Amino acid sequence: MINQNNESVYKSILDSIIGPIRIKDQKIGSAELRNFEYVTNELVQQYEDAVSLQQYTEGFFILKAILNKGCYIHHNSKKESPKIMQLIVQIHTFLDELFYCPLAPELRQKLYGFALELAQKSYYKILDNTLNIFEILYTHKKEDKEYKLIHEAASIKKEQLNLDATSSVFLDGFLLRMDWSDNNYDSKEFLRYPLEYQNKVIDLLIALEAYDPAIQVLEDIIAENRNVSRFVKEKLIYAYGLAEKDKLYQQAIIEYFIAYKNPKYLKIIQDKTGDKWQKTKKAFLKSIGTVEDEISRDFLKAKLLYETGDHDNLIEIFETIPDLTTSMAVDREIIKMYPDRVIDSYFKKSCDVLENYVGTSASTKIKQLLNHIENVSDYKLKGKLFNMIKNHYVHRPQLLTELISVG
Repeated sequence: MINQNNESVYKSILDSIIGPIRIKDQKIGSAELRNFEYVTNELVQQYEDAVSLQQYTEGFFILKAILNKGCYIHHNSKKESPKIMQLIVQIHTFLDELFYCPLAPELRQKLYGFALELAQKSYYKILDNTLNIFEILYTHKKEDKEYKLIHEAASIKKEQLNLDATSSVFLDGFLLRMDWSDNNYDSKEFLRYPLEYQNKVIDLLIALEAYDPAIQVLEDIIAENRNVSRFVKEKLIYAYGLAEKDKLYQQAIIEYFIAYKNPKYLKIIQDKTGDKWQKTKKAFLKSIGTVEDEISRDFLKAKLLYETGDHDNLIEIFETIPDLTTSMAVDREIIKMYPDRVIDSYFKKSCDVLENYVGTSASTKIKQLLNHIENVSDYKLKGKLFNMIKNHYVHRPQLLTELISVG
């Protein structure tokens, strides 16, 4: 049988230093806190001595007294004490370690029962997302019954009034992980939360390397909302990468690139796939080929090749693109490598513009092109193109007048 005498002794010692707090936001004096810190340091040493002598019951009594009182003080203090918070985290470490000791069944039951009871106290707060009472309970559960008790405790805690934001986010993530691992996850309730709160829970899941439930939640959010922010899709891509779900990762990247014309992941996926990049690139180009709008399709193909440094194929695509804006978006490198081919291509594109646009709109587009060429190369190539256009349209004096004013 466990002797309860010493249990009340440790509790009384700490209660004599800081008694019950009867007024909300009651200030605890600095002298009281210093005394509490001094006494708990002494008790921690006693705990370590007790465990080294395999006096696990005595160690449990000490941890129980310190953790109960420390959490109570932290919750009720108007001003947080870093030392008290540090002490609470330290005691959690000892509590976790104590479960690994060869405890008698009765003592283990008392220890687990205390942890379950503390988890549901209104004054218990989550200070560390990886080392807290719920994580300890989950780590050391032995039976289905204990699994259900943990889930029940977390659910009860989640419904408490005035629950702090950190604890709330943790508990939603914790319950989500439990439900997902138990094939009991239902997204309906979670999807009712504001997106900002959902993001906090997802960030926590990712930080805890709970990638699969994080991915499930993100997929559900995207499926539920057609107009979901691109940042949610970026987070899903990030989670796919961390979880090493290569096919989903690649598919999400090409879909993101097509949807937003944002190339931020192209170089990343090229480096990640390594020797397999050529196969991946081929698949990406095939997906881009399904885009109906010709200008968008040309832009995406050219941008893919540009961002991944495939200059040989880029110049081939470049010469077939009629749109000046798309061409100017991808020519920075190839104009240095293939200056004659680029200028010849720009001449053909310029002729198309001058033949199909009227008034100042045509000359404005040519002016933009000439300024662009000077910016990405030098004035010589700009002058070469200008002269090619001027010589070609020598029979159109009005157009030449506009072009001379541009050049």
